[in-house]
Amino acid sequence: MISSREDFRESLKRRESQALRDVYFYKEFFIVICCGGAGFWLPYLANWDTSLIEPKSVFTFGLATLAVIFDSRFFTKSSGDETLSDLNKLIVIIGIFVSVLILWKSVSSRSYLLAFCGLFWVVLTWFYDRINHSKYNIVNSKNSLGGEV
Repeated sequence: MISSREDFRESLKRRESQALRDVYFYKEFFIVICCGGAGFWLPYLANWDTSLIEPKSVFTFGLATLAVIFDSRFFTKSSGDETLSDLNKLIVIIGIFVSVLILWKSVSSRSYLLAFCGLFWVVLTWFYDRINHSKYNIVNSKNSLGGEV
């Protein structure tokens, strides 16, 4: 169990390091972020008379990605987060809230800069949610035994 702020930061760094060394993490990133975001990069590459980051496309991508994060963190029986799940839920909720506000503002003001900032917050929220899964916890006794028994 994590008992202090320093322990939380160290645990977060260890999980981040573990996630960045895992091939599954990159596969999931490619599927969710790259393939899921095809609606805003494919029209640009196909020369369909559009700019790279259209605020409406980024908004729909961000909303869909954040909905998946919200569902996995709050409605799935086991989110895979065994330590500090309430703190992690709070941080994810804040990330979702900030992302939606920025994305909504980018659509209402037609701001490409805000769309990019909103996209950054969506990816940051997704990254935080993913690395706080127990499979990236190095101290997990199940992992030391070679998986679940």
